[in-house]
Amino acid sequence: MEREDINAVHGFDSIDAIELLREIETLMKTKLTRDEEEAAMTIRTVNEIVDFIEKAMADRA
Repeated sequence: MEREDINAVHGFDSIDAIELLREIETLMKTKLTRDEEEAAMTIRTVNEIVDFIEKAMADRA
């Protein structure tokens, strides 16, 4: 299955990215570090969102 770039396909922009960061923080019930926020800004696919959340949660375990 091809991984679609959410920006190209769905018009995901920087405002959407900031909203995504807040949703991730809500899901994880914690604030992301500056490094995590910067890493999250490079997310381009839904799979990368899932991978990011899994890694961030594992790092806190």
